[in-house]
Amino acid sequence: MPDFLKKIENDQAFIFNILAVCIIVGFSWVMSYYKVKDYYLYSEDLVNIGKIINTLTPADATVVTDRNGDTTLLYLAHRKGMPGVSDTLENLKDRGMQYFYTDKPEVAVEVKKTFDLIFENNHVFIFKL
Repeated sequence: MPDFLKKIENDQAFIFNILAVCIIVGFSWVMSYYKVKDYYLYSEDLVNIGKIINTLTPADATVVTDRNGDTTLLYLAHRKGMPGVSDTLENLKDRGMQYFYTDKPEVAVEVKKTFDLIFENNHVFIFKL
């Protein structure tokens, strides 16, 4: 086989390899985006609750949320704090927590007996500790 035909075969293999790698990388990127994009979608209610907390509390406030460990609300409210109630609210207040958020009316009824309610609507209860 002449040398120029060997060179053409090598060039074709090289081009095929480059094309295959580009397709695999592109497909991997598309599938990764498809799987990960749902992690960054927040419910509109959660965004609005974050805005309410952001508006009603000082920028340096520490907030306890009743969210079972989900830190999304603290992130959306731009506040530091705890994403779950790990102790009594009195002890959390002694540890520096300043506000408490819950969306559970039965919890709000109990907390109202001890702490001042600063905001209430159908879905949000915010207390000053």
